[in-house]
Amino acid sequence: MYARCRNPRWHLSSNITSNRFSSSAASAVSFTIWNASTSYRFMKERNLELKLSALDILAQNKSVANYSNSYTVTQEVRNVLQQYFMVTVSYFPRKFGK
Repeated sequence: MYARCRNPRWHLSSNITSNRFSSSAASAVSFTIWNASTSYRFMKERNLELKLSALDILAQNKSVANYSNSYTVTQEVRNVLQQYFMVTVSYFPRKFGK
């Protein structure tokens, strides 16, 4: 999803990813990853950007691994990353040289 307001300096974006892992020997594992961010461009030529991002808003980021050998099947589920927020300041030079 990408949304834009009447002000072309402000941007809002969001994405959702749904995942489901299953095997014949273990119960299915489902989780959803939701990320969102908003940014605003400053200065006359819009070359300074301030961005706020929220990643894994639902705090469900998981890693699923299935292992098997001749005797057993193992399914391993781990939290690999915690929910976090990030502030980014970027400068985009528009003119080089004279």
